[in-house]
Amino acid sequence: MVTIPPPLAPFLPEARADELAAAGRFADDLPGIRAAYGLLSADWDATIERARPLGARLDERVGGEWSFVETMRHLVFVTDVWVGEVIEDSPSPPHPLGMPPGFLPPSVVADMGITVDARPTLDEVVALHADRRAQVELVLDGLTPEGLDRTCTSSRGPFQVVAALQVVLFETWAHHQYATRDLAAIEGQ
Repeated sequence: MVTIPPPLAPFLPEARADELAAAGRFADDLPGIRAAYGLLSADWDATIERARPLGARLDERVGGEWSFVETMRHLVFVTDVWVGEVIEDSPSPPHPLGMPPGFLPPSVVADMGITVDARPTLDEVVALHADRRAQVELVLDGLTPEGLDRTCTSSRGPFQVVAALQVVLFETWAHHQYATRDLAAIEGQ
């Protein structure tokens, strides 16, 4: 059974976490987190290549959900917050092309300097995503098992490193599910 500390615990039932861990996409120990992130990155690589031929259609929303490009922008935001701000204690704000969750008030998003209505190309977002993946990999490479237990004191609250990385894993997995679902709908049109 995988341990899920806050802030993810209310959103990820233990049974689902265990399913993801059995599939190699979630963990609570350093070797498992490294392996899960590698598998999730490979999942996204394959999906990006699958999506490329769709061109401008990647800006289409399916069922009122984010477009493929917007979904990738959200992963940039997730990394900027949970790795940059929380784990690395970076004073840098999220990238202006990041996509925050819809529950953030517009004034907060504006204060972050994020341009929600921006229309970056797939290649621009893939480059940003690759940069953030390298950032996560660098953190994972420099981390020790004991480092997972470190409590980070960010403006978002006190979180353990393991919790921040689990948010990244879960968001990366969940948004991959949404992206592949929506790609199938676009391909079927």
